[in-house]
Amino acid sequence: MEPSDTSTSSHSTVHRPLFTSNMEEQFMSTLAKEQVKTLTKFSGSDFEDIIHWLKHVEEVFDRALIQPSNKYLAIQPYLADAALKWFRFNKSKIPDWSSCKLAIVKTY
Repeated sequence: MEPSDTSTSSHSTVHRPLFTSNMEEQFMSTLAKEQVKTLTKFSGSDFEDIIHWLKHVEEVFDRALIQPSNKYLAIQPYLADAALKWFRFNKSKIPDWSSCKLAIVKTY
C-alpha cells in the first residue's frame, strides 16, 4: 500500500498518494532545471532588451528554486561579449543579486 497524506474536513476524509505529489514535484524541478540550461545569453548589444531578458531569467530561476544569493552566481554563464566583460570588471563592486540587476539595467 502506498503512503498517503490524510486531510480531514468536517465533511469527509481525503487520501492523497504522496507518490504522485513527489513525482510531480520532481518533474517540475527537473523541468525548471532544464529551462535554466536553455536560457539565452545576454551580450549587451543594442538590439537586446535587458529588462525583458532579466524578467525571463528571474522567472526561470524562481521556478528552479534558485535562492537570490545563488542567482548572482548562476547568471554568469549567461552573459557574453560586452556584458560578460562588464560583469568581470564590475563584480567586485556588486555584492548581491539585487545590486547586480540594478547595475546591469543601468548599464544596458
